[in-house]
Amino acid sequence: FQGQRFVHHRESEAQWSGWRLPGFTARNTGIDAGTNGVAGVEVVKWTGGDAVTAIHDCDILFHFVKTGGMTLSVEGEPDYQLSAGDAFVIPPGRPARFSGCSDDLELVEVALPSAFTTSLVS
Repeated sequence: FQGQRFVHHRESEAQWSGWRLPGFTARNTGIDAGTNGVAGVEVVKWTGGDAVTAIHDCDILFHFVKTGGMTLSVEGEPDYQLSAGDAFVIPPGRPARFSGCSDDLELVEVALPSAFTTSLVS
């Protein structure tokens, strides 16, 4: 399979660590290692703080709202009120902001490729 391998992520055994945006923590599912960086999947949860605006250079950056809710603001678009079951993609180079996050907010983030850069916008 071109160096790719089977990955089995167990939520109960996962370790949370810092994420690419302040105010969030994440657990890596191991998909990045299993696909040799072709894709990455992280589960992200809100820990609190001030919302920030950021841009990224990822080819495809998909999010699924697992629990809770938030407001998504993307430059040039109306604000979107999101809740569990909603999904969205943020294009590369577009400033975006996650705000109004509920205490129980969890997102599933899928990135193609797994390695990319995020920059905070002031």
